[in-house]
Amino acid sequence: MNTPFSATMHKMLLAFAEAYKKYENFDFPPLHDPTTVCYVINPDLFQGQSYILNCEHKCEIKKGKLLFQRRVEATNHPGEWK
Repeated sequence: MNTPFSATMHKMLLAFAEAYKKYENFDFPPLHDPTTVCYVINPDLFQGQSYILNCEHKCEIKKGKLLFQRRVEATNHPGEWK
């Protein structure tokens, strides 16, 4: 894409990568937000499978942890396994 918007995004991502390298010493910073926005705009660019992901909220030791299991066969009810 050769647009003013794509040029701006490219500059922004380069600055983000430089800052991550400088302050966190990461060669390749995570791209959570831009990837999410890209998926919302054009989900056809992505391939994958749906999985159930739960966030622990009852156990004080694990509170806030994401619990992910590779079980693709799920019920129609969120948070329940088939």
